[in-house]
Amino acid sequence: MTGSVRTFERGIALIVEGATEKMFYQVYLERCCDACPPAHMDKELLDGDVCFVIRGCSHGERLVMSHSMDTITQMPNAGAWFNRACKGKFPAVPWSVFLCYDADEYNHPVSKFREGDWARLREEIEEGAENVFDLAAEADIEDVLMCDYAGVLAWLLLAPDTPVPSGRNGKNKLRRLFQLSGRRGAYHAGERSRGFVESLDMAQIEAQVPFDLGELRRRVFEPVIFDL
Repeated sequence: MTGSVRTFERGIALIVEGATEKMFYQVYLERCCDACPPAHMDKELLDGDVCFVIRGCSHGERLVMSHSMDTITQMPNAGAWFNRACKGKFPAVPWSVFLCYDADEYNHPVSKFREGDWARLREEIEEGAENVFDLAAEADIEDVLMCDYAGVLAWLLLAPDTPVPSGRNGKNKLRRLFQLSGRRGAYHAGERSRGFVESLDMAQIEAQVPFDLGELRRRVFEPVIFDL
């Protein structure tokens, strides 16, 4: 296939590890649109692939596509997905690719994960991408959500002075908080986390998260400059 007739001013490809990451970045971009009226993000189906189109700013349409690997063994499929669904279908579009992953190991630097499988993935997509960015931290996606701890407590209807529970990582801590609350049921990942994720302050998360989340906002919306 030589590419669709339709084109876009810019393409953003998000390669994430799991469904909760995919949900988080979708909600984050929705909040960015809210902060930059009249921008809005519409869900569309293009040639069988679910995607989002951001329109309404002073620039042309921006296409956002995402791919969830779920397990590291599916990483080779991520490169094939980008070359098929993104660059393959829209070859004239300048693509920025964001690799959104976590270390899951708290005693190693993020740079360690540019080696091995992630390095091979970068090599596979760099030829077709204008830019490749890493949104990575020594934390999992639940640690990112916990960056708005006040928002987590508010959504769970817990007292503002509730201490952060012990736990190996953010997921364990969140599960403990959900159990402590008992008013929101159990913590669920993926699509079922939408209501919880939507309740959080994305500006607070962007300011506190241990990687440059704002780079995604800038690449999607530039030359429009705004803060969440």
